[in-house]
Amino acid sequence: MDDLLNSLTRLFRQAYEQGVEDGRKERDHRFIKRAEMQGEFGIPVDTFDSDFRGKPGFPTYRFGTAERYYIPAVSQWILEHQERN
Repeated sequence: MDDLLNSLTRLFRQAYEQGVEDGRKERDHRFIKRAEMQGEFGIPVDTFDSDFRGKPGFPTYRFGTAERYYIPAVSQWILEHQERN
């Protein structure tokens, strides 16, 4: 019985670690423009400008004079700032 439990524990751990590794590989590492927010997040530009852009802590990156938004950082910010009922 102990052998079965140890085997299952090892199998579940391997599956978990593989899932974590696969999740890291699939992450979208692009920087997007303001106009692409709707396509990526479903946030219309007007709503983005009024409710997200310029908020303290909102992840914005500058490349020269251009503002860009790193998809994983924006996703994380949205998760951390969502309102829960």
